[in-house]
Amino acid sequence: MMESPFKNDPFAMIYQAFKRLYPDKPCEIWWDIPQEADKQAFGMTEFPDDGSCPQVFIYSNHPVHQQVEILAHELAHVAVWPDHEHDDAWDFAFSAIQQEYGQIVTELFW
Repeated sequence: MMESPFKNDPFAMIYQAFKRLYPDKPCEIWWDIPQEADKQAFGMTEFPDDGSCPQVFIYSNHPVHQQVEILAHELAHVAVWPDHEHDDAWDFAFSAIQQEYGQIVTELFW
């Protein structure tokens, strides 16, 4: 795992929030440049058919502040696996990740 050089890396803090809440949910995260047809997409999560580690892609053509929220969004998919597509379970996971992120920010900077 690479180490962030930033003291206030929002991507690292979102991932830390996710791991605090869902320590047994593995995933790989990629910062990706979308193909021409996908330029309007924000990100995606792929769950391989063979049950291997899910892959999260955050598209780099959007502002960083949006990408941080998109990472939380995609990590919520990993938290609830493909069984839930923006339902109440997914919404709970997304909110929990955002709240834990806020807690981490508070712990580090206030």
